[in-house]
Amino acid sequence: MKDRVPKYPGRVYVTPENEGAPYYATIERADEPVEAGTPLNKATLLSDETAELYEKPTDTAVPDDMFKILGAERKRAIFGEKSEIESGIWDTYSYVTNNYGDELFRQITSDGKGRVIARMGGDSSDRIYYSDDYCETMNPVSTPWDYSSEVFGYMGYVCGHFIIPNSRTESDPVILISKDGINWTEKTLDWNLSDDDRIGGNKRVIGNDDWGFIFAADEYSAGYTAIKITKSGGDLIFSKSSFGSTKEASYNDGVYVVWSTEGSVQISYTTGDPESSKTNLTRPPNMNSDDTVSGCIHVGGYIVMCWSGFYTGKKPAVSAYNISAGSWSDRLYTSDSTGDIYHIGASAGKALIFLDNGTDFWIVDPKTNTVEIKSVYFSSDVVLVTMYPEDGPTVSLFPGGLNASNIYGVYKSEITKSIEYRLVDLLGNYVGNGVKIETGEYTGTGTYGASNPNTLTFNFVPKLLIIRPSAGKLEGSSISDTGMIALYGSTAFNAKSSDGNSNALAEIVWSSTSASWSGKNADAQLNANNTKYLYIAIG
Repeated sequence: MKDRVPKYPGRVYVTPENEGAPYYATIERADEPVEAGTPLNKATLLSDETAELYEKPTDTAVPDDMFKILGAERKRAIFGEKSEIESGIWDTYSYVTNNYGDELFRQITSDGKGRVIARMGGDSSDRIYYSDDYCETMNPVSTPWDYSSEVFGYMGYVCGHFIIPNSRTESDPVILISKDGINWTEKTLDWNLSDDDRIGGNKRVIGNDDWGFIFAADEYSAGYTAIKITKSGGDLIFSKSSFGSTKEASYNDGVYVVWSTEGSVQISYTTGDPESSKTNLTRPPNMNSDDTVSGCIHVGGYIVMCWSGFYTGKKPAVSAYNISAGSWSDRLYTSDSTGDIYHIGASAGKALIFLDNGTDFWIVDPKTNTVEIKSVYFSSDVVLVTMYPEDGPTVSLFPGGLNASNIYGVYKSEITKSIEYRLVDLLGNYVGNGVKIETGEYTGTGTYGASNPNTLTFNFVPKLLIIRPSAGKLEGSSISDTGMIALYGSTAFNAKSSDGNSNALAEIVWSSTSASWSGKNADAQLNANNTKYLYIAIG
């Protein structure tokens, strides 16, 4: 489309109906519109950007061309593309060697895009490092804190910032903030909190890009005050949270889960601001009144919960709550020995539960109600992080060690992504399992008969198989239009024969993803010597 460009804007040519000579006049609107409305021009009717989407020339395409295309699209479904993460998380993993002397990998966190922040060192000599290669190489950063006298809390990435609380004092929390993990600033919260209304010694940071929270993880305090983090322009706002006595919380896959760990067990979840709207859960039917909650996390529509533990002298167990069904599963697994849970995390649709023996972790798949046990050495500070870097595999990491020494590195697991194609309508609604197509070619060998069949095998069940000679006719033969069109389950197809019999039948046998066929001669079998055949299979 092109906009009209007049030489004389507003000019018209007037021809009187009864008498008088034609003349030119200039017209100007004077209707004083209450609302101007949408102007009729190229930008509103068909922009260049829209025409390019439909691969139409920007200077000649008109809206009617678009309607024709859309009308044709309505009559057929189109293919949508879906990326899926392959199963098998932690089936294989590697150990990133610690080459930093006596500096321990104590905690790690990530922005989810490839940058890792690590807390390294000892209780009185913590250092902050960053890595762009999944902890293979660590780079120290400078912070405003005196490392010799400071101990960091748990780290997190919320509201577009790395957050590290400090346990310098319980009543006046100090927080390190960084956008890139390299340049840090200090934020002091002068709240003068009482002992019963404090930020506990082990502070856990959770959240998403809109808001986050710093939670106490101090089981010895009578009361707790969580810190809420929000954004205002490019700045972070820290305020007291209304969570009250909530002991712990987690965030994963768009869902906050909060819970108390002792006394009257309280568990709730929300997809929004957890301060304003929460759905409360009843305790699992097989959970006793003296059992305690060790950890919860949302995974793919389920809330995985660990319970019992060291303080009750009971064996740790795990259950899962199906959000859509609104019910708990039976106990998925119970440990063989008493103990407690260090931490719980999630990666690639599964929960990882780290036990306090420092060696075992459970891989929980709530969709299949299965629990897999693996053993590696890790510290009590282990925190699982998962990253989704662009154009790469999903990478999950947690700090640990090869043995019971105090030399720690990082365990790494990579999950490659697979692509499947699904059939969807124009609105993106799923309408089928998807159509698969495979094409190829082969060269005939001249053999034939039931004892020398031709066979093709595909990556799917072929519902339709079409084969033709590439030249359109058999080489060295006057016979044309030779080929196969066979539907899955058929036992024969019409074939041209070298004796001129156009009704010669060739036999075909189907076996799941394969098709085998034979004929009374090489021509009828589509296996003439040195003849190239092309095929297409649809399933």
